[in-house]
Amino acid sequence: MLGFLLLSLGGLFQFMAVMSFGELAGTHSSAFLGVLCGAFDGSSLILFGIAQLATHTSLSLSEVMWGYLAVPLVCLLIGIGFPDSAFFIPALSDSSPGGKGELDRVYRYTIGSQRYSSSGASDDDESTTLIEHPPDIFNASFRSQLTSLPYWMVTIVMGYLMLHINFYIASVEPQLKYIDNDSDRVSTFVSVFNLILPGAGVAMTPVVGWVLVRFGFTTSFVIICVSDLVWSVACLVPNIWVQLITFTFFSMSRPFVFAAMSAMIAELFGFVNYGKLYGILRFFGAVCTLLQYPLTYLAVDVFNGDFMWTNVILLACSLLSFLFPLYLWRTLFYGNCIRPSSDPLEQN
Repeated sequence: MLGFLLLSLGGLFQFMAVMSFGELAGTHSSAFLGVLCGAFDGSSLILFGIAQLATHTSLSLSEVMWGYLAVPLVCLLIGIGFPDSAFFIPALSDSSPGGKGELDRVYRYTIGSQRYSSSGASDDDESTTLIEHPPDIFNASFRSQLTSLPYWMVTIVMGYLMLHINFYIASVEPQLKYIDNDSDRVSTFVSVFNLILPGAGVAMTPVVGWVLVRFGFTTSFVIICVSDLVWSVACLVPNIWVQLITFTFFSMSRPFVFAAMSAMIAELFGFVNYGKLYGILRFFGAVCTLLQYPLTYLAVDVFNGDFMWTNVILLACSLLSFLFPLYLWRTLFYGNCIRPSSDPLEQN
């Protein structure tokens, strides 16, 4: 019981501390956080390895875990000696491009694009300066960041995504048992899922970071929402072989969710209040995750083990989640679906 409590409390603190290392990556923090989240997803391979050692060798589980204690001890020593400044990538300064955050950078690009495309207009033409300046939330006061619309938009969407992810992980086996009576086949598919999940985390690590940096948050959340929709629909198909599609898209989208969530808080709000903002977001997500209990009750006790209607409810939420990338595209990033890579004013 004490171990479960320490795991629940310590795991979040460790995850948040590691995510804060993104500040050392400067302008490449999105890619850096994408790698960290991919490593987080892939780390479950270690659990598989521990289980194999405890099952197929003469070592007991207790002995294996005592040996594994060397890993956190090494991490502790690394943490003690870790520098507190950007040492491998130049730090982001207020005078550098994007030094006021991603919103200001996209605003500058949009204004620059308009001026560049309408270079023949007169100097008195104010049509290129009518775009409202983005909210000043980058490294702003904690209160202004916490009460901003962009923060609660991403928090609400992440609350749903965390609920959906955790609900499926908790219910994958009973869902498979309901659609297939062959217990051996169900056991095999659960094992396949347990291997695909960390494997996809490792495979998607370079992809996630590249997409976040090259295409930006709007495109990333479109990918997240489309993947979420695909595996939401696949869950409704009462065929166990179709669930391989569910496994694949679920495992591919999960690294995107946590990487985009972490990177968006960093790029839009900065690292001054990163721990508090990220902690509140994760707390909200944990509260939303508690909804998996009434959803499970609905499936198991009301519908006698049939998860169809709970999956329909989550499918409806999946469709609503498309409003978020639409908001990013049309409102927050001024119609830029793909992340601008340069500023026309700086080029000219």
